[in-house]
Amino acid sequence: MTEHVCEVFRSPICAIIIGEQSLIDWIIKYQPTIREVWIHDDVITSVETLDRIFKNLKVTDYFQLGSLAIDEKFQYTEPIPFPSLTISTSSWFPLPALLNGNNSIIHLFGSKWTANDINTILREWQR
Repeated sequence: MTEHVCEVFRSPICAIIIGEQSLIDWIIKYQPTIREVWIHDDVITSVETLDRIFKNLKVTDYFQLGSLAIDEKFQYTEPIPFPSLTISTSSWFPLPALLNGNNSIIHLFGSKWTANDINTILREWQR
C-alpha cells in the first residue's frame, strides 16, 4: 500500500519504523536512501541482516537500533555509517565501530565502555 501512496503523490518516505525483518528487504529495495529509520528490539536475528542494513541502506538523519537477537558475544567492528544514531545494548559495537564511522550524535544504552573509551571518542571528535 505504501508503494502506491508514494507513487500517486510522488513523495518519498521520510521515516520508517521496522517491526519485522521483511520490511528491511522492502525498504532497501524500494527506497535505499531514507531520512530516519527505527528498528525494534529483536528484529535483527543475524549478523548478515545487520551487515546488509549497514551496507545497503543510506540513512541521512537518524538511525535507531533496538536490541539484537544475536549472541551477546558478537561484536560488529565495521564503521557504523549513520550521522546520528541510538543503539540499545551497545555492547555489540566496540569503540572502533564508532570511531571509524561518521557519527555526530551517538546515544548508547547498555554500554560497557570505560571513561577512557568515552575520552577517546571526545578526542576524536575534537580533531
